[in-house]
Amino acid sequence: MSETNASLCVIIPMKDPGEAKTRLGDTLPAKTRAALTRTLFRQTLRVLKMLDQDLHIAVVTNSQAIAAICLPFRVQVLDDPGGGLNDAVKAGADYAAHHRFSSVCILPGDLADPAFEDLSALFAAPREANSVTIAPAHDGGTNALLVTPPDAMLFAYGPDSCAAHQINAEGAGLSCLLMPLPSLLYDVDRSSDLGARLTRGLDRSLGAFGKEASG
Repeated sequence: MSETNASLCVIIPMKDPGEAKTRLGDTLPAKTRAALTRTLFRQTLRVLKMLDQDLHIAVVTNSQAIAAICLPFRVQVLDDPGGGLNDAVKAGADYAAHHRFSSVCILPGDLADPAFEDLSALFAAPREANSVTIAPAHDGGTNALLVTPPDAMLFAYGPDSCAAHQINAEGAGLSCLLMPLPSLLYDVDRSSDLGARLTRGLDRSLGAFGKEASG
């Protein structure tokens, strides 16, 4: 493990697969949405572990199904306190601060096709003592948020969270860097996102998704 990664804790908040992807309800039945959620989550963990087998990852969830997926990847599972996404992310950041990690990186578990090269570039970017790096989503959201120290700012996930995180970082006196990364532009949340995922040629991921959805 690199010295940089040793000081980093990756936080992934995850709903139960049966409760996720409700905005895809007009396109996919519940069983298929759950399978898609599990597949995207496994894919994210695989890429992170390919990047660094010893990278510290903490998943915030109350789902037994998600916790079971975590087992072979040797990641920490934290209880979701309830109250929504921002509370879940704060629980992860508090955990990282308590365990004296220098930085925390919040990633969604439903990225369409996170690339090794993009995550490597994100983690390798210089991190000032009080700073935030944001990888924006195509719709104005936040698909990666790298915060130093972990509890330096308020989290503002929701519509237009990229702009909200920039405002919160400025208010907290943190330097803020926008770092657009091609493979982190898309998560799969709406029917239009699923279409983008298909057209970007993610054959390997779609193959894995197809096997699980039919199982």
